Amino acid sequence: MSYIIGFDTSCYTTSVAISDENGKVQASSCRLLATPKGERGLRQETALFSHIKALPNVIEELFLQIPQARGNICAVGVSAVPRRQEGSYLPVFEAGHTAAHSLASSLGVPCYNTTHQEGHIEAALYSCGYPIAQGEGFISLHLSGGTTELLLTEPQGAGYKTKILSATTDLNIGQFVDRIGVKLGCSFPAGKELSAMAVPCDDTLPLGVKLYNGDISLSGAERAFGDLCLTGNAPHISYMLFMYLSRLLAKWIGFHCEKTGIKSCVFAGGVSSNNIIRENTSLLLKKVGVETHFADPQYCTDNAMGVSLIAARAYKLFGQNGD
Repeated sequence: MSYIIGFDTSCYTTSVAISDENGKVQASSCRLLATPKGERGLRQETALFSHIKALPNVIEELFLQIPQARGNICAVGVSAVPRRQEGSYLPVFEAGHTAAHSLASSLGVPCYNTTHQEGHIEAALYSCGYPIAQGEGFISLHLSGGTTELLLTEPQGAGYKTKILSATTDLNIGQFVDRIGVKLGCSFPAGKELSAMAVPCDDTLPLGVKLYNGDISLSGAERAFGDLCLTGNAPHISYMLFMYLSRLLAKWIGFHCEKTGIKSCVFAGGVSSNNIIRENTSLLLKKVGVETHFADPQYCTDNAMGVSLIAARAYKLFGQNGD
């Protein structure tokens, strides 16, 4: 059996994964970058250095899970940039890019460049059992700390071609969650902790949901929920925040599904692992005839599993001709 290893060094997670030549994930290892209490992120140079320090241990942990892969790596994949658009670049991805291409060169195997966004989409589709007909275009929603984009997506080569249908005009949803979470005393990134403390309530949301020429804006919501934080009722505020996002996403997706005629949406990225958002967005969209596809949570967070799967497909398509 031959194996393909994938690297992803995004803003806050060092991640490496191995898939086999048949396109099945065999193992993954990742490490969240440490952020000081009360801070809302890391500088790029700090995050880059943290990835460089973490990579040797993450790789060693990976091979402890699947020791038979040592000496049997036939290809390497890496998310070289955030998304497949001109000018898309973040320094943190250089850590994974350098490690991946160095490993490929030393082993004499091809290295395939893909994007962080395509890796998320691939991981979501894999987890859902590839629910979209082969070769068919679909809508995907990339929700994370750094991205909030509704995408018209279609297969291209071993990966995906995307066109932005709509996006946030200011804050990303992950940023919004983290900012309110930190105000409520959560560690950064705050999504998991904020979700764990959420308690259902009948309180009225502090504002309605609306679109702006088909796009979304979260600066007003940040102010409204920031004011609510002064009341100190963190469990109810947490719940209302995720309910607000569920209603906003349902309205946003429903609008563009009606506009394009596409009646299904694949959710990708770390924010889509939230159970309150998953359950309520699905229920609201079902009422307007839109089918939702949510991956298992482990395939939502920043990881290299999708990258390794894309590289495995590239190896089948292109053989030794890496990027």
